[in-house]
Amino acid sequence: CWMSENLKTSRYRNGGLIPNVTDNTAWSNSTTGAWSYYNNDVSNNAIYGKLYNWYTTRGDTLCPTGWGVPTDAEWTTLTTSLGGVNLAGHAVKSSSGWASAGNGSNSSGFNGLPAGFRRETGVFEGINNHAYWWSSTGLSLTPANAYYRRASFNASNLFRDNSLKRLGLSVRCVLD
Repeated sequence: CWMSENLKTSRYRNGGLIPNVTDNTAWSNSTTGAWSYYNNDVSNNAIYGKLYNWYTTRGDTLCPTGWGVPTDAEWTTLTTSLGGVNLAGHAVKSSSGWASAGNGSNSSGFNGLPAGFRRETGVFEGINNHAYWWSSTGLSLTPANAYYRRASFNASNLFRDNSLKRLGLSVRCVLD
């Protein structure tokens, strides 16, 4: 069971505040939990939720009680259940809101919206074109990186990749 929208919290489960980092230099130097609105514009929160660096997912304290940030394996299970990598992107994408007629079927009920992302440099990109979601799984051989999933307006795939933990990506929670 997955949440049907991106996380919008500015607090950890225990009530502790997660810093809203708007400055690009501060974002690029961050090694602790941080979030931002896309383009630092609060109006993006209602539709797309917040963008979090991976450090917010450590210790599984970001999601509400009974929920967790999905592991890479849980993302793989979801992808497989939706027909595999080549079809799962279409199933998780919302049926409206994507650029260039790139909408999905939302047959999964996931309702993935193209929230874009924040680069490790702090620059924002990809709104209306791409959706990125963290997994809680870091890489052991490349400790600065973690796994994520991506859906794009121009593909039916749900891509698996990894990148720097300083990226700002959306987060979905999965029932524990």
